[in-house]
Amino acid sequence: MMVRCLLVVSFAVIASSPYLLAQEFESVHQVENARQSVLFNSAAQAEELPGLGRMSIGVDRQVLAGKGLSAQVLGWYPYWMQSAYTSFDYSLLSTIAYFSYEVDTATGSYTTVHSWKTTDLIPLAHENGTKVLLTVTNFGNANNAAVLRSPAKRRTLIDSLWVLVGERNADGVNIDFEGMTDATLRDSLAVFMRDLAQLFHSGFRPLEVSIALPPVDWSSIFDVKAIAASADYCAVMGYDYHWQSGPDAGPVAPLDSSKLWGKYSALRSVRTYLAGGIPRSKLLLGVPYYGYEWPVQSSTVPAKTTGAGLSMQYYRAAERAAEHGRRWDVASSTPYYIHSTEPRQGWYEDSTSLAVKYDSVSSYGLGGVGIWALGYDGTRPELWNLLRKKFSVPTGVISTTDPQFHVAIASGDGRISVVCRLNVPMNIVVEVCDMTGRLVIARDCGVQQTGEYTISVPMQTAPGVYIVRVRAENNMASQIVVL
Repeated sequence: MMVRCLLVVSFAVIASSPYLLAQEFESVHQVENARQSVLFNSAAQAEELPGLGRMSIGVDRQVLAGKGLSAQVLGWYPYWMQSAYTSFDYSLLSTIAYFSYEVDTATGSYTTVHSWKTTDLIPLAHENGTKVLLTVTNFGNANNAAVLRSPAKRRTLIDSLWVLVGERNADGVNIDFEGMTDATLRDSLAVFMRDLAQLFHSGFRPLEVSIALPPVDWSSIFDVKAIAASADYCAVMGYDYHWQSGPDAGPVAPLDSSKLWGKYSALRSVRTYLAGGIPRSKLLLGVPYYGYEWPVQSSTVPAKTTGAGLSMQYYRAAERAAEHGRRWDVASSTPYYIHSTEPRQGWYEDSTSLAVKYDSVSSYGLGGVGIWALGYDGTRPELWNLLRKKFSVPTGVISTTDPQFHVAIASGDGRISVVCRLNVPMNIVVEVCDMTGRLVIARDCGVQQTGEYTISVPMQTAPGVYIVRVRAENNMASQIVVL
């Protein structure tokens, strides 16, 4: 199976307040990148990075060795997380996007790629079957216009990415363009995506191209139909609905629209892009591993802010909630806390709220999830355990214990393989169902004699998760497989 490379173009502009102007907003990607560029390598920064050693999540990696993923699990990995990648459970990650290549707007090349050329993240991920991408960042309308409006700079950027990805034998690029407010950039962005896809799809090892879409495309920058035609899949950034410098404290990623929090929500964003023509299997939902704690005027919900919020990685937000009392907001399906001694509120995501979002990914038939950002859970195990529960499925071999009938079921290369070993003649029937139980394929193989018998079932269906049942007289073996 050919490996493709992922390109994600990100522009996150969202708010719960309808009067938000796009140019006033700076996403968590931009804010944290600016902050960390100042703090990185300082003594204070070292104290803020948890879990840089090996992390024990209570599960033997060998137990997961034969498992696959029922959906894509993409995670951004900021350079400032240093060696946290050594503790990841790669069996639960399909793709890691290394953050970041910073664009030189004067040329289209880069000002820095941080440790991309030397990081051991890439070989470690590859050893564990996880793809690695290079994220490209460019913030602000003027900066993006300087590159997108210049065919020469666009070509320089594409060629530079091609070289950097090739040098590390990586699997693609992840474009994070933010802060665009000029609608005239719409055609240039679509052309950039088209040209990028043409090159990255053309090689002996075709590279995968995708794009991360803003929760709300305030300025109609994204030509969804044109971009989806170029991209392999799209990721909607489903967070910062209440942002760091916003006027109100509230859920960072409300699940759905409500009277309390307004119409903007993660599922509204999903529905908007599906209605715009993106196939369900091509759309990923981005989720936050972070939260904000705001100074507020009162302990009411909602509450007006009196200043900018404090950005907190998940592990820190969970500690604060345990200290001050975790609460649950039904309207947004998210947790929060109210500071016990100060006028402050903290809103974040945890395993309960993320579980509801992951269930929605499955119920909507989406392609998977994206995480900002890997390592933000520190040494806590619950978010890894949740990924395992929601997206990890067995793809290995299963055998019956009946002495007359032994069967092994596996998948790969677009087909299902069944190996039966019979001690007595039996009639063999193979059935393949989707996860709703609907029969997709039924093959009656007739009576097979004693010995070993191999059945190969080509699958012309869409990639996904299927249930395989093998019947032999009164015996049956079943297995969940990923194609």
